[in-house]
Amino acid sequence: MKIKKILSVLLCLVIMAGMCMPVMAEDETPPAQEQTTEQGSAENGEAGGAQQESQSDPAAEPEPSADPEPEPSDDPEPEPEPEEPPVRDPIRMSVTDTPQVKAGESVKFDVEFTAETGYTIDSVEMVTSTDINTFPFNIDLSNYKVFYGADKAVYPFDLTARTEANEGYYKIPVDVNYTGSGIADTVQFLIPVYVTAKKKEEPEPEPVEPPVQDPVKMSVSDTPTVKAGGSVRFDVEFTAEEGFIIDSVEMVTSTDINTFPFSIDLSNYKVFYGKDKAVYPFDLKARAEASEGYYKIPVNVNYTWSGTAGTVQFLIPVYVTAEKKEEEPEPQPDTRPLPKMIVSAVSTDPPEIEPGYDFVLSLTVKNTSGSAAVKNMEITVTPQGGAFSSTSGTTSTFVSYLGAGCSKTISMGMTPKDGLAPGVYNIDVRMVYDTTVNNASSSANETITVTVAQAPQARVAAIDVNPYGEAYVGESISLKSAVYNVGKSTLYNVFATFSCAEGIISSKEVFLGNIEAGGTGEISAYVSALNIGKTSIKLSVRYEDSSGKTYTLEGDVQYQISEKQQNSSDILPEPEDDNGNILKWVWIGITAAAAAAGGYVVYRRRKGMAAEDTEE
Repeated sequence: MKIKKILSVLLCLVIMAGMCMPVMAEDETPPAQEQTTEQGSAENGEAGGAQQESQSDPAAEPEPSADPEPEPSDDPEPEPEPEEPPVRDPIRMSVTDTPQVKAGESVKFDVEFTAETGYTIDSVEMVTSTDINTFPFNIDLSNYKVFYGADKAVYPFDLTARTEANEGYYKIPVDVNYTGSGIADTVQFLIPVYVTAKKKEEPEPEPVEPPVQDPVKMSVSDTPTVKAGGSVRFDVEFTAEEGFIIDSVEMVTSTDINTFPFSIDLSNYKVFYGKDKAVYPFDLKARAEASEGYYKIPVNVNYTWSGTAGTVQFLIPVYVTAEKKEEEPEPQPDTRPLPKMIVSAVSTDPPEIEPGYDFVLSLTVKNTSGSAAVKNMEITVTPQGGAFSSTSGTTSTFVSYLGAGCSKTISMGMTPKDGLAPGVYNIDVRMVYDTTVNNASSSANETITVTVAQAPQARVAAIDVNPYGEAYVGESISLKSAVYNVGKSTLYNVFATFSCAEGIISSKEVFLGNIEAGGTGEISAYVSALNIGKTSIKLSVRYEDSSGKTYTLEGDVQYQISEKQQNSSDILPEPEDDNGNILKWVWIGITAAAAAAGGYVVYRRRKGMAAEDTEE
């Protein structure tokens, strides 16, 4: 009983194991049977024994079969595409989407390049190629370099895909030239562009010239010849066999210059005839860019016979001749020396610069070369020490072109900084330019000087008058004052003038000469009191600066001129001599006698007048 139970359990295990095994298709071969026939025959006995043992021991697990080794392939393994190294250059590119363009059409887009801090993008240039498989675009310029000189550059792409371009992705090389950290280098970017090609029409089978038994025959004398860019006219005669009618004849055109190198001026070239003979006129103009060679012009002849319509095609041979293009000689390097720029003249307006007042700085730059010109010149003016600033906010100007031996004057407004002391100041002038010698660039540096002169400053002292306040007519008046030079420059040709508007006193002008900085000029003059009245004695001081500019200072003082009151001492002065008072007493006696006589005369005159009155 125990043995029967054990056998029942083993049988169940075997059945369950068979259900879990994968079901193989009829044409599949178990891995264990993928051995050679010879091995199978040689080990047949052992395999049989093993099968018996496996059947006798259902609990034994089948050994896993080895996977079959893959058969070796003759095809070479594809090489892995090289991975592009990470960008470590200081230039970054920014482009939104991959541009797309159809073959034969154009596309425009911009790509932005940004330099890291401390670097400058000098120029960007698209690299072209005549290989359509790598550069499927038209090449319209000799070069595609654009100059920037900034930390950011937006390069404009304007591409026209060639009509015969294949569809796919193309990577357009772009060289970005930059400078920074004392080095100049170039980094190349690949701009992806996807070209979609027009669906190629299935080429029509080349028409087979009809056999002699065809119902239409062609007659043409010689092969026409035409020059590229020229025209040719000729006729071709078509004749139908008996019973056939030529309905129409039409030349078949094409826009492919390689198969139809002629201009297409009409919408169609069909001519109707309706008879058994047709003379078709050809008027062809070869395109200027046509290549030399034979071309076969397809012509369809449509005919009918007994209600049946048909078409036969003829190929009309035409030979196009093109002028051989002379090979352009390779350009020889220009050995002329690079032009040198200098500053030939400097001027300011006004000529003398004063602190706090704007002025115009004018520079004349000259191209000293006798044969080469300069172009794209940038002139930058930098005052040393920040002595001046530009009134327009920029100290640079641009000159597009300057021929050999030519000069150019540029001007810019400048402002001296506040409190700028008088003196000579240096200004650096830098000129950066391109030349017509191999398109090479060059530069020049010069230093110019300008002079700042402070305006003269002077003060006038109060007027000192003697006698003080009042004088009498006829008296002499003493006037004194002083001029103080309180500035930092010399006062030249200093004059002082005393006067009054009413003419009460006489005028007087005094020349003081030059007064050095910090010096004093004393003024002293005498004027005469001419008329009675109250007046203002005016002092006017006039002087010049180093450029001859005149300045005036004024001052005044109120003064009174009166008439002096007369008395006896004023009428008869008391003369004296060496004898003491003898003359004084003589004069007194003479005066008393005169007075007495005068009184007598007056008395007698009055008495006589009284007597006359009595007599009357």
